[in-house]
Amino acid sequence: MNKIINLNNFDNNKQNFLLIIYDASHRYGWFYELIEELAQNFNLHLFTNISSTFSYDQVVSCITFDKDNELNLNAYPNDASLSFFDDAINDLFKQFGIFDFVLDFPLRTIFYTELSQMLKETKKVHYILYEPNFWIDSTLLGYLSLRLFEDNFYFASKGSLKWIEKELNMSLVKKNIVGIPVPQIDLFLAKGEIKSNHSQNEPLKIIIPSRIEVTKMYIISSLLDILKLIQEGFNIEVTVIGKDGGLSRTIQNIINKSELKAVVTKVPEQNPIDIDFWKEHDVAIAMGTSALITVAMGIPTIYSLPNVPKINNNKEIIYEYVHNKGFLGINFDSINEPPSIKYEDKKTYTYYALLKSILTNELDLSLLSNQSLEYIQKNIDLLRIKNIIHRITNNESY
Repeated sequence: MNKIINLNNFDNNKQNFLLIIYDASHRYGWFYELIEELAQNFNLHLFTNISSTFSYDQVVSCITFDKDNELNLNAYPNDASLSFFDDAINDLFKQFGIFDFVLDFPLRTIFYTELSQMLKETKKVHYILYEPNFWIDSTLLGYLSLRLFEDNFYFASKGSLKWIEKELNMSLVKKNIVGIPVPQIDLFLAKGEIKSNHSQNEPLKIIIPSRIEVTKMYIISSLLDILKLIQEGFNIEVTVIGKDGGLSRTIQNIINKSELKAVVTKVPEQNPIDIDFWKEHDVAIAMGTSALITVAMGIPTIYSLPNVPKINNNKEIIYEYVHNKGFLGINFDSINEPPSIKYEDKKTYTYYALLKSILTNELDLSLLSNQSLEYIQKNIDLLRIKNIIHRITNNESY
């Protein structure tokens, strides 16, 4: 256990807020802004298994547990781990008083806060940002957790909640919609610009911002479609930007063994984002928060779908083509519609078809850019982190 205490940050006039997150590393871009907002208004305490690279100067306390030998926040608790958890809470109680709020994610972590004897009187917030957590382990377990603790669940958007309800075949009475945390969304929108129509004398510049993980198989699908367009003579440049992961070697092999090698540039994850560099691109291919960021910059964004990796008998990942839902804010509304082809509008697109439509000026890039900016302007209130915190702590819903 690694424990950091900053007594100078404690203020008797502020309420205590406990944030529990299994992975507090830099993979979550919104996490830093969440920390800043919470620390301004509360005595902030943090429990985690994977510590962050950010400075802990703003928190009152931070405890990083050894997940193998002490406490795994991403595993269901047993008597021993729950007792260890309560002992850690009790130690902080003695020093700083009771916690007024506790916010946790992902799903398995909620059982620590709900079963804790020390947190019985604490306002509990189970903030759901990754919907598949409800069926990764057991659909029945996801169903029961919602039924047992329904009032304490808070969802990022209507689309997120619809997806969960449909997958679990249930309908919630309490629908706490609080917002999607997009870091620096106002800055991105302020610097957003409407694109000019594509000139066939210039390369179409495409940006693919994403962690290079096996759940992001759309990166391969889009690159293979781009390769077809290059082989047909179209002028394209591609930037793949993000942290390396389980898909990195496969993608690099695809690039190195084809004409993609001459047109694809890989850029490491940026923190902070180089807005001017991102805005140099004409089109984005993304999903989730990354897609909302590129749309806020005025970059027409093809919204890709997530995938669940399939493994063969040799424990090798099986590649499957991953479609997309068209342009975010134009063909698809990720804020109000489930990001899955199983429900509602099942229409999907190929990257080849959409990109070719822009390359041939069948689609108006300037119009797409303008509609992208309007989409964020319409939904900006749901994307601001400070608004999310306000709703959570004041029992409000969007």
